[in-house]
Amino acid sequence: MLASAFYRMKRVYQKKQRLFTNPVRVLHGRERAWRAPAVFLPEQLGKVQAVQEETTLTFEQARIFGGEVEHGATEVYHLHNAKVVNGYIYSDEGRVVVTPQRERGLALRTGLRVEKALLASSYNGNRYFGHWLSDDCTRALIGDVYGPPLFTGTRWTAHQHDYRRMLGIEAPPTEVVLVETLSVIPDVGQNAFKRQRLKMIREKMRLYPGQRCGHGVFITRGTSGRRRLLRNEQQVADHLARYGFDIVDPTKESLTQMMHKIKDAALVVGVEGSHLVHGVFAMAQGGALLTLQPPNRFNNVLKDLTDALGNRYGFVVGDARGDDFEIDINAMMMTLDLMSQQMSPATVEIA
Repeated sequence: MLASAFYRMKRVYQKKQRLFTNPVRVLHGRERAWRAPAVFLPEQLGKVQAVQEETTLTFEQARIFGGEVEHGATEVYHLHNAKVVNGYIYSDEGRVVVTPQRERGLALRTGLRVEKALLASSYNGNRYFGHWLSDDCTRALIGDVYGPPLFTGTRWTAHQHDYRRMLGIEAPPTEVVLVETLSVIPDVGQNAFKRQRLKMIREKMRLYPGQRCGHGVFITRGTSGRRRLLRNEQQVADHLARYGFDIVDPTKESLTQMMHKIKDAALVVGVEGSHLVHGVFAMAQGGALLTLQPPNRFNNVLKDLTDALGNRYGFVVGDARGDDFEIDINAMMMTLDLMSQQMSPATVEIA
């Protein structure tokens, strides 16, 4: 349990855990909970060749087999006289890094000076869109008691700006700012306080108009993001379309267009990655997410999110094709059948 919490902390604030040992306030304590196992065919685990570089096989097995889990506390730490320079934070307590980018020699520049602020950005939020929405934006929703949320100077996409406006976050990324008291809230545990804010995002997304409910959606990945190329993605999309699935392409569609298709979907399918977060937040309550996994990059981080939102999770592991992979469509359909059987009839209405 503690090893899991340490792993999550490392993903939030890179290599600076020693600064976060004495919180000034605990917003929510640790919790023990039970999580459902993932849905998958018995032979799928034997196809896993390697896990994503930031996790371990033991950690992934704990996720997919379910059972008891400990959710970490939500704690507040303070950094004093903090100079935030494009994701590098220099304070009286030490240096914190919340960006994968190299330092760019901006430390001598002056910037806006504020009395207090809440650090919204995290290392992985500046690296992955999924963490930005599910971790950084939820952190920004804690409230203004600690000052305005502060996002570091990473250039945002159109979708990120749309989400920011939807959530009422008036805090575009800033390159250089001086903060007398910077509140840092790792917020890595999926405790009740975190789940409450995740559900706030889901409720905001439900304000978008949808076209139907109980349907299936396939969210394409293509060549976007870090390389995870599904060679037969078009064949998978065509096959699912014959079963009434809507096809969503985040590289070509606005947030409004995507929500029109995804809202109240019973099943969301796609290559494992941050783009699936659009579907996790907009799908029907009690719906399910099926991730298509590269065999050399097994990662079920999205199960943390589906568990927190009360949805189901499953996966299919592909077959390696050089640096890319292919998915067995029959195995995918069998897994979707299993997932559909575990839903209430009111949730799923796949043709």
